[in-house]
Amino acid sequence: CFEADTDWNRFLLNRPKEAWDPRKYLEYRLFWPFSSGIPGQWMSHQIDTVHWFTGLSHPLSVAANGGIYCWNDGRRNFDTVTAVFDYGTPGGSDHFQVLYTSRMHNSAGGVKELYFSALVTESSLALLKENLKSMNKLYEVTQNSVNVGVAEQTSADQLKVQAASMEATINSTERALEMVYNMMRLQLTLDEDVKIVLTQTVNDLLDLEYIDSLMSETLELDRNYDYQLLKNSTELARKQVTASSLSNTPTLSVFHQYTYKHYFSNEMTMNMTPPNMMGVSLSIPIFTSLANTASHKDAKLAYDKQLNTLMDTELALKVQHSQMVFNLKSAVEKYHTQRQGFEVAQRVFDNVTKKYEHGIASSLDVTNAGTNLINAQASYVQSVLEIVDDAISLSEILNK
Repeated sequence: CFEADTDWNRFLLNRPKEAWDPRKYLEYRLFWPFSSGIPGQWMSHQIDTVHWFTGLSHPLSVAANGGIYCWNDGRRNFDTVTAVFDYGTPGGSDHFQVLYTSRMHNSAGGVKELYFSALVTESSLALLKENLKSMNKLYEVTQNSVNVGVAEQTSADQLKVQAASMEATINSTERALEMVYNMMRLQLTLDEDVKIVLTQTVNDLLDLEYIDSLMSETLELDRNYDYQLLKNSTELARKQVTASSLSNTPTLSVFHQYTYKHYFSNEMTMNMTPPNMMGVSLSIPIFTSLANTASHKDAKLAYDKQLNTLMDTELALKVQHSQMVFNLKSAVEKYHTQRQGFEVAQRVFDNVTKKYEHGIASSLDVTNAGTNLINAQASYVQSVLEIVDDAISLSEILNK
């Protein structure tokens, strides 16, 4: 996006003048005064459903809170907002509250997982292609031996079938990789013909030192997005209790009034109105006290319910964190085992291949070694993906 392709001054309209910023032009929902963010973009529309179903035109009161908790990326508008709407007649059968909670997500999380998946798939594809070359070479040597009468056709056929099986696995893996690339293009809003080039390797991905530090890190609830959101909701419910408790308190008002008279003739008339008047008024809610008391009880019940939910969530997050650490430890142990198994299967395949070339091993030995190698490679790739998935889940709950 370039300034030459836009009318930046027209986009600003009556807003304060500032330098061209392509991000503010494309992602204007993140920046005030181009947008109010969640309240104007989403809440104003979603809360309309309450009005449609109830016939009410507006709430009695609203208490809201929010902040930037997820995406410290330079935006001005909140990425997390919680609001409590109070509707109906206080103390009446139509009195109710609506809790609105919204968090603005980025697509970065989905792209990250797709990126990791593409890295692992590319690595697996490269290994398969190398093994296919070896298998095709063995098949050509065997077929030549058959042609000169020193080997049986069944031996060549067995290798040909094994090579065809490897090629089918490669084609399936290539289709899976292209699907991952297409999903990345969709997330990144790229055209279908844009080529995606990955600049890292699986070894870069598997930073076991970082994973170990991740497993040893303590869960800090105040850094967890869901807990922050629920905590804000609980604080709003507490403020609602305070606000409802004040509805039964007397209200003292002090006022001052200044009066100026202008005469349109020179004839003065009697003026009994003093130019300055001060007064004090005291309002005591006698007739609405019962309704206000009921409203206060409802607010206290809502607050107690929110407190219970907060405590349940705190316990659930701690249990979830413990389980995620356990899952990641198991995934790391499985990865070491599967990697060792894959390395052994690769050495066995290479060894059997050399033996076959020297006439010591049979084509059946090569076929079995090739099958074992494909299975070991698939298990290895699956173990890598499990580490990635478990590490991402743990990093999310830790807000890393």
